[in-house]
Amino acid sequence: MKAARIASLGALAALVLAAPAIALSPAAAQAAGPGDGAGGDPERRGARMERMFERLDRDGDGLVTLREMDASVAERFARLDTDGSGDLSFFEMSAPAKERMASRGGDETRSARFMERLERRFARLDGDGNGVLDAAEFAADTERMFARIDVDGNGAFDREEMAAARAARGGRRGGAGGGLE
Repeated sequence: MKAARIASLGALAALVLAAPAIALSPAAAQAAGPGDGAGGDPERRGARMERMFERLDRDGDGLVTLREMDASVAERFARLDTDGSGDLSFFEMSAPAKERMASRGGDETRSARFMERLERRFARLDGDGNGVLDAAEFAADTERMFARIDVDGNGAFDREEMAAARAARGGRRGGAGGGLE
């Protein structure tokens, strides 16, 4: 059962690592540099995971709770809502990733695949089909994703659980087609 929970973990990666989300700040993304991601070298991925964990662990106790994760998701939503409408358009949700890809001068095929995954994630999260995400839709996967990483079920996950969850996915980010990138 524990192995099954770990193996099905992709959604947290989607939120924590992307979209998606939960995403790198512009400064952290710049520091990460090109190739830091699913295809990047393991050392860079490890550094990225550490930065992400530190952002999520808001009280610095070495554990991430659902409350901390919810707060990170809410902050991410507010940052992405550049027009202050209370909803996210696909343009708002994808703009940081597009900027990051452009600044890195990355592989166009890889960038196109990422954008396709982000479009699918956006469509999946848009529960009412109105073409925008409200805060509840944006955060809809948080609890499920949290449970997939908190494999011991104690209400918090540590670095080791986060690393194990990623390893169970073969080092891939994003689950249901996006990520907190």
